[in-house]
Amino acid sequence: MPCTHEMASKVFGDDQAKKLSAISVSNNMVSRRVDDMALDILHQVLMEIKESLDGKFSLQFSESCDVASCAVLLGFVCYVHQTQIKEEFLLCKNLLVTTMGEDVIDIINGFFVKNGLDLNCVQLVYIYK
Repeated sequence: MPCTHEMASKVFGDDQAKKLSAISVSNNMVSRRVDDMALDILHQVLMEIKESLDGKFSLQFSESCDVASCAVLLGFVCYVHQTQIKEEFLLCKNLLVTTMGEDVIDIINGFFVKNGLDLNCVQLVYIYK
């Protein structure tokens, strides 16, 4: 925040920079806003998938590691929305137990059930690294 205040002061003047002091930037507020934006984007992507050409789409999943060396399942989706082919990031879930196929499929099934997607309309690709 101090850097933002200084930058605004140099670009817009001290009067405008003082207005930044009224903005709440607590950790909870910022985290909540990021979560709200992510949820909104997920809902938009899910709606486009459900409205896609014949309801068909393809998925690609890959395993990766985060900065703490924990296994993470990444999911990407490709679908046709109106006249455009779209590729979007769909999910990122921790693989808490193992990275075996059964655990991966359980996570994917859980995501599909939770979000009302039909697995029968899917072409699935899993890349194991």
